[in-house]
Amino acid sequence: MVDAVKYITVYAYRDGNVSNEKLFQNGELLTDRRYVYRDGKLASTIEDMYIGGDKTTSEYPVDASKTEYVDGNCIEHGDTERDYVVKDALGRVLKESAYSEMDDYLTVKEYTYNEKGWLETCVSSDDNKLSYDYPETDDQGNWTRMVITLNGQPYGIAERSITYYE
Repeated sequence: MVDAVKYITVYAYRDGNVSNEKLFQNGELLTDRRYVYRDGKLASTIEDMYIGGDKTTSEYPVDASKTEYVDGNCIEHGDTERDYVVKDALGRVLKESAYSEMDDYLTVKEYTYNEKGWLETCVSSDDNKLSYDYPETDDQGNWTRMVITLNGQPYGIAERSITYYE
């Protein structure tokens, strides 16, 4: 028997932007993120995390001094020159790099997307390749089943149901 963990993510939108994102693990609220916008741009993210009945709140302001635009892409720099995220004009992550000083370990991941804008591959500097296939969609054309493979071997399945409101 395989143990499964069921995650449910609920999004709320305001003015075309994600305003709230709640992540549930096996029915329990794990994180509650609120996105704060100013002049149509993300200004900060406030995250409540619930672990073992305890709540911790963190705020992640967007630091304009650590953000640059190159060739239409946004590059968000982290605490070191090795920490960064490159996003395209649609906000999709193209490349991310994270450096752990304690372990002296650098991880770089590069992402590709299909013609629908859905994640297609994630190739990591540790020679792992995740591939994503979408065999089922709903009547609106949104995927409802995603099959994930790791280095060509089955890795996981994500299923989702979407509720549409008018």
